[in-house]
Amino acid sequence: PERIILVAKLGAVLASKSESERRGIIVRCLLERLAQKYAENLETITRLTGRPIRRLVIVGGGSRISLLNQLTEEETGCRVIVGPADASILGNLLVQMD
Repeated sequence: PERIILVAKLGAVLASKSESERRGIIVRCLLERLAQKYAENLETITRLTGRPIRRLVIVGGGSRISLLNQLTEEETGCRVIVGPADASILGNLLVQMD
């Protein structure tokens, strides 16, 4: 029920905005949630391993999104290091060649 209410409220907010503003709000929400998910997963890894993670390397297409990198640093408390944008393509290629 809480999510339905949040979606309804967001819908009301978005209805009064222009198309470009709506896109911006939606993208910002998605990036914030992705950064939160990174933080949740890093917390789980830290709990399971007993070792804190201080750096996070982001590769692939997400590495090009500076706002995502900034939000990830804020949410995780980790230093974000940006790797190559084509790293995920190379990784997929290597896996498929096996």
